Formats: sequence, C-alpha cells, structure tokens
Amino acid sequence: MLKWTAHAAAAHAAAAHAAAAHAAAAHAAAVRAPPQLATGPADLVRAEVFGGLFAPVDRSTPAEARIEDRLDLPFDCHKCQAEQRR
Repeated sequence: MLKWTAHAAAAHAAAAHAAAAHAAAAHAAAVRAPPQLATGPADLVRAEVFGGLFAPVDRSTPAEARIEDRLDLPFDCHKCQAEQRR
C-alpha cells in the first residue's frame, strides 16, 4: 500500500494545477482566433464578387505569371510586416 506524505500530496496537487492551467491556456488560445468560413475561388467567380472583376489566379503564360507575381508582392510584404510586429 502506498502512503501519501504531505510533500507527495502537495507535489501531486501542483502537477494537477499545472496541467489544468496548461489546458486553460490552450483553450484560451483556441478561442482567441475562432475558425472562419471562406469560399473558394470558383464560388467567388460564380457569385460575381466585386462586380465580376474578381478572377482566379492565372499563371498559364509567362506574362500572366509576371502579373500575378507583381500582384502578390504588396500582399506578401504586408503579411510579413504584420507577422514581424506580433
């Protein structure tokens, strides 16, 4: 039979408290940024989002690929800066 000492009981309680605190922190992180629904490009085209001016990414030719790369650059820069400021 195992005997619990006051020290062992305190250590067990501390471990249980730490586990509960870790679980609470994980839950808080999960609800801080809840999932959001997003539609795919085909749905946006079909719904004529932005008055029909939206089109899916087209990299079928070198010229189209260059245009898409230029359109991606400002967004990528903004995204990197936002991540750096976290």
